[in-house]
Amino acid sequence: MTTGFDNILIITDIEGSSGCWNYRGSSFMTAEWGRACVAMHTLTSSISWLEVNRKPLAEIELFSASLAPFGVRPIFFSGCPTACAQASAAIRKIDSYPIDKSAGPDLFDADSWRSGLVSAALDSLNNVATEPYTPSGPFQAEVTWRGGDIAAQNLARRWGFDQEGARIFIEAADIHALYRDLIKLCYLTPLTERILPFGLFLYNLTGRFGLAWARRRLKKDKYLPQSRRWTRKTEKRLTN
Repeated sequence: MTTGFDNILIITDIEGSSGCWNYRGSSFMTAEWGRACVAMHTLTSSISWLEVNRKPLAEIELFSASLAPFGVRPIFFSGCPTACAQASAAIRKIDSYPIDKSAGPDLFDADSWRSGLVSAALDSLNNVATEPYTPSGPFQAEVTWRGGDIAAQNLARRWGFDQEGARIFIEAADIHALYRDLIKLCYLTPLTERILPFGLFLYNLTGRFGLAWARRRLKKDKYLPQSRRWTRKTEKRLTN
C-alpha cells in the first residue's frame, strides 16, 4: 500500500480503540486498569470539563499542537461523535471515524466497528490536506476537576493557580505553556517536575539498552539453524 507519508505516529487508548465499555477499566492506575492492561492516561481521567478562551478544548488539539514543531500533521481521529465533531471543527480537513455507544453494549457490534475503524484509518493515510496545528495565544483556561472542590483547591495552591470550587483557572501565553501547565496539574508534583528530565534520560537509556539487546538476539537467531532453535525451545519447556 502506498501512502503520502514516510512515518506515522499513532496515539491510542483502551476505551476508544477497542470499544471498551468500562470507563474505570480504561482510566489510569485504577484497580480495573491494573487487571486490564497498560492504558494511556488522558487528561479526561482527571478533568471533567476543559474550556479555553470560552470554548471547549479537545485533547486532540493539545496532542496536535505539541507535535506541530516537528512538522507532524494530524490526519485521523476516532472517538465518540461529540469528540469527532470537536476534532473536525478545530482541525480543518482531518478525517474522523466516530464510535456511537448510545444503543448500549448489547446492540453494539464491536467487530464491525473495529473493522470499519481499520478501513477508515487506512484511507486516511492518503489525506495530505491537513497542516500542523498551530493555534495562536494567549489562552485562558478553565479546568473543572473531577475530584471536587478540596482536590481542586489543593492542586491550585500547589501550582499557584486561581481556583473557585472545582474550577481551576490557568493563563498561558501559548499552547505549549498551557499543555505544560495541564500536565503539571494532572500528573506531577513539584518534586517529580524537578527530577523529570533525569528520569526521562534514564527511561530513554533503558529503552536503548533494550533495543540493542533485541537486535543482538534477532541477529543471533537469524543465523541459528531451525533445528537448534526448536531444540532450545523444547529443552526450555522441559526444564520449566
